[in-house]
Amino acid sequence: MMRSRMYGKKDVMSIFGKKSDWALQFLRFCKVNGEGIQIGKEYFVEDDRFDDLIQRYMGLKIELPT
Repeated sequence: MMRSRMYGKKDVMSIFGKKSDWALQFLRFCKVNGEGIQIGKEYFVEDDRFDDLIQRYMGLKIELPT
């Protein structure tokens, strides 16, 4: 069985070049939309679901709550 890579807050910060608060809001957005998971206080999204999410929302403006 092959394991998927899990992206966390630091990964999202690096990928998008954004700050910690934005990365956390993005991961919460993923969880609310069924793409991410929460383990304790941390949020994660699997690499294949992350790719699907990016493809689905490419070119659209996503308003993340602050």
